[in-house]
Amino acid sequence: MHFDATPGDPCYGILQNKYLLERAELKGFKSVITFNDDGTFTHEPDLILRLAATGREMHHTDKNTLRRVKAYHPGAEHA
Repeated sequence: MHFDATPGDPCYGILQNKYLLERAELKGFKSVITFNDDGTFTHEPDLILRLAATGREMHHTDKNTLRRVKAYHPGAEHA
Protein backbone atom coordinates (compact mmCIF):
# COMPACT_ATOMS: atom_id res chain seq x y z
CA MET A 1 0.00 0.00 0.00
CA HIS A 2 1.39 3.43 -0.93
CA PHE A 3 0.48 6.78 0.63
CA ASP A 4 1.66 10.24 -0.52
CA ALA A 5 0.85 13.61 1.04
CA THR A 6 1.92 17.15 0.15
CA PRO A 7 1.34 20.52 1.82
CA GLY A 8 -1.68 22.39 0.47
CA ASP A 9 -3.26 19.38 -1.21
CA PRO A 10 -6.99 19.29 -0.37
CA CYS A 11 -6.88 15.46 -0.32
CA TYR A 12 -4.34 13.85 2.00
CA GLY A 13 -2.67 17.18 2.61
CA ILE A 14 -0.26 18.11 5.37
CA LEU A 15 -0.83 20.66 8.12
CA GLN A 16 2.06 22.08 10.13
CA ASN A 17 2.23 24.22 13.22
CA LYS A 18 4.03 27.57 13.06
CA TYR A 19 6.91 26.52 15.33
CA LEU A 20 7.88 23.52 13.19
CA LEU A 21 7.18 25.29 9.90
CA GLU A 22 9.78 27.93 10.79
CA ARG A 23 12.43 25.31 11.63
CA ALA A 24 11.85 22.25 9.44
CA GLU A 25 9.15 22.73 6.81
CA LEU A 26 7.60 19.45 5.71
CA LYS A 27 7.68 19.40 1.91
CA GLY A 28 6.32 15.90 1.39
CA PHE A 29 5.52 12.57 2.97
CA LYS A 30 5.52 9.15 1.39
CA SER A 31 4.87 5.84 3.05
CA VAL A 32 4.89 2.24 1.90
CA ILE A 33 3.17 -0.38 4.03
CA THR A 34 3.82 -4.03 3.22
CA PHE A 35 1.74 -6.87 4.66
CA ASN A 36 4.14 -9.78 5.10
CA ASP A 37 3.35 -13.51 4.79
CA ASP A 38 4.24 -14.13 8.46
CA GLY A 39 1.44 -11.82 9.70
CA THR A 40 3.69 -8.82 10.35
CA PHE A 41 3.58 -5.56 8.46
CA THR A 42 6.42 -3.24 7.53
CA HIS A 43 6.11 0.55 7.47
CA GLU A 44 8.66 2.59 5.48
CA PRO A 45 8.05 6.36 5.70
CA ASP A 46 10.05 9.09 3.94
CA LEU A 47 9.65 12.68 5.18
CA ILE A 48 11.08 15.43 2.99
CA LEU A 49 12.05 18.41 5.14
CA ARG A 50 13.47 21.85 4.32
CA LEU A 51 15.70 22.81 7.23
CA ALA A 52 15.68 26.50 8.10
CA ALA A 53 19.20 26.30 9.53
CA THR A 54 20.71 25.25 6.19
CA GLY A 55 17.99 26.07 3.65
CA ARG A 56 18.46 22.60 2.20
CA GLU A 57 16.06 19.70 1.85
CA MET A 58 16.70 16.35 3.47
CA HIS A 59 14.98 12.98 3.59
CA HIS A 60 14.19 11.45 6.97
CA THR A 61 13.58 7.75 6.43
CA ASP A 62 12.76 4.90 8.73
CA LYS A 63 11.72 1.25 8.54
CA ASN A 64 9.80 -0.70 11.17
CA THR A 65 8.27 -4.16 11.18
CA LEU A 66 5.41 -4.68 13.60
CA ARG A 67 3.99 -7.93 14.85
CA ARG A 68 0.91 -8.55 16.97
CA VAL A 69 1.71 -9.56 20.53
CA LYS A 70 -1.89 -9.79 21.78
CA ALA A 71 -5.31 -9.77 20.16
CA TYR A 72 -7.59 -7.26 21.85
CA HIS A 73 -11.21 -6.33 21.29
CA PRO A 74 -12.74 -3.48 23.33
CA GLY A 75 -15.60 -4.76 25.48
CA ALA A 76 -14.59 -8.43 25.17
CA GLU A 77 -13.17 -8.39 28.70
CA HIS A 78 -16.61 -7.52 30.14
CA ALA A 79 -18.58 -10.20 28.31
